[in-house]
Amino acid sequence: MAFRKHLAFWSVLALIAWPVWITGGTQPAWQGPLPILGAIALIAAFLGVPSEDEGRKRRRGGVLSDPVFYIGIPFMLLLAVQWWNAGRELTLNSDLTKWIYGPPRIASLPSAVTKEDAAEMLRWFFPAWALILCVRNGVRGQRDTRRLLRALLYCGCILGTLSILQYLVAVVWGLTEIPSESYFVVSFGYPNHAGAYFLLMLCVALGLLLSELGKESGKSRARIFALSTCAAVCFLAIQVTLSRAAMLISWGVALVCALHSVFGGWHVLAPVRRFNRALTVVVVAVLGFFVLYGFGRDRIKNEFLDRKRKQPENAAEAAGTLVASAAFGDRALQRETAVKILHDHRWFGAGGWCQRYLAATYAPMEKWSHFASEGKANTHCDPLQFLSEFGIVGAVLMAAAVLVSAMPLFAGRRRQSLGPTMFFCCLGLMAVWAWSFTDLPFRSPAVLYTWLAILSALPAATARR
Repeated sequence: MAFRKHLAFWSVLALIAWPVWITGGTQPAWQGPLPILGAIALIAAFLGVPSEDEGRKRRRGGVLSDPVFYIGIPFMLLLAVQWWNAGRELTLNSDLTKWIYGPPRIASLPSAVTKEDAAEMLRWFFPAWALILCVRNGVRGQRDTRRLLRALLYCGCILGTLSILQYLVAVVWGLTEIPSESYFVVSFGYPNHAGAYFLLMLCVALGLLLSELGKESGKSRARIFALSTCAAVCFLAIQVTLSRAAMLISWGVALVCALHSVFGGWHVLAPVRRFNRALTVVVVAVLGFFVLYGFGRDRIKNEFLDRKRKQPENAAEAAGTLVASAAFGDRALQRETAVKILHDHRWFGAGGWCQRYLAATYAPMEKWSHFASEGKANTHCDPLQFLSEFGIVGAVLMAAAVLVSAMPLFAGRRRQSLGPTMFFCCLGLMAVWAWSFTDLPFRSPAVLYTWLAILSALPAATARR
């Protein structure tokens, strides 16, 4: 039993750590180990044993009674058929006088434009499916799931420390030419991916920290120190990513944490403890402000002022800018294209990375250069992009797996402890999910796997004893 538990724990940790530490998992050249680690996690899920506090009915269950297993099979089949039927050739349409991609070998079956991109979707989502199953069936019980969350947090804290050192060396001290114009954060090639990852880690750190501080007995000073350090490092790491959205959300999370720290259980505290708690929060907030002010005020300020300088001067232009901003500027064209692709491939989608190939067939010629520039292969709206790539069938299966994993969280107070761990982890999950409607956090396997692992582990981690 011990071997099975350790296999599940370490396979999940390795499956998440690989993309986190290797380019965020976005470079195909480094994705080879992902299916192997996913296969090990799937084996660990089948070998998983129930925790000691589970009944005999659950003991006879396991993967074969898990709805996620049966939801994932048709989704994997969809991706496999898209890969097998991929290969749409670029041909010249003499009637339209432009280049178009022809039909796949079997037009009635799901397909993708190229086999390479279809294979990448398999490398992304097979490990994600195995990860959910392994956490739900191999890493069970409050002790094991909390240990997993702490292990993920410590891994993120080490990466956050390196990102802060990188920022100091390259930006503050100017000892190297890194980062260049294409800014990256340690292992992440896209700042918003790094921001989303460290935001999840910040919320996990705050949830576990406040939960530990709220214990009436058995508090671990070493664990409190470690979790406090992780929270501070993750918060600073978010700032050095220079991701506007991540910075703004982290400030909001910090404010919520401060309010919770001051007023949580306020009515049962003695006056002197109320004063001490409020004073501690104020001191931490002031220290944090001065650290940020002296640490990166110019770079952080410029990230927001650069956008402010682009604001129009007259009212008419301001109104037009407001409308364009509400539609997310030039990203509106990418969303319109994704909707058109979905309209023509509504049930099974057009395959992974379809927009980079098909966009020109749906956009006017004067807009073709827009899609040729860097970063325009993505819709910058993950739900819509997944819809255009996998169709209604694929999107429903993905949503069903997430909903099944989240359902235990709504079991109520009799089964779930609605404490700081539950609150802040859910806050991080919801923030990244909402962010995905205006950006692409889930186009990084590192963020996708971390998000799914937290979601899958949270019901057991917050279960009432």
